Amino acid sequence: MILHEYRIYDFHDAGRARFLALFEEIALPLRRSRPGALLGMWLADRAGVQQLHHLWSYDSFEQRAATRGELATDVTWVETFVQPIVPLIAAQRVALLTPKADWTPVRAPVAQMTTFHCVAFRAASVVAALLAPGTTERMGVWTCESPDPHSVYSLRDAADSDDSVQRSIAGSVRSVARIALAPAPCSPTL
Repeated sequence: MILHEYRIYDFHDAGRARFLALFEEIALPLRRSRPGALLGMWLADRAGVQQLHHLWSYDSFEQRAATRGELATDVTWVETFVQPIVPLIAAQRVALLTPKADWTPVRAPVAQMTTFHCVAFRAASVVAALLAPGTTERMGVWTCESPDPHSVYSLRDAADSDDSVQRSIAGSVRSVARIALAPAPCSPTL
């Protein structure tokens, strides 16, 4: 089963610029030689906090675990990437996602990630509404495996409207969170 990992980092002060420089110079070349593909990387600012959102694809949870384990024992990874970035990061969140549609990178100047926090056992109806014919083209739609199995994630061009979908799923959703994302310089979605 394909697994996507959605990572969000909040940075101290101007830490994001330093992180991106280290990521491009050190991490990306090391990651390219291992399983797991970077699908996209985006910049966001939320309440004055600089963020970085990135999405990785693995063939399975086991492949993700093996790749992460391999990186943890790679001296170059740990000493030249991980150790320098730790003081830059104020918070980190990870969601393990199951894709419900093929990944379709849309080269939009601004994307929007929407998280639908669903009423228990209503995620499937939200996915169906998001993927219904005639709705906005999406880069991806996912159900969350962890940390909240009653959440659905949707990534689309921020210029497109979601109004009709919002009305059709109102009874299935407890809350909705949206964030505008601009592609990072090293994102494959550029």
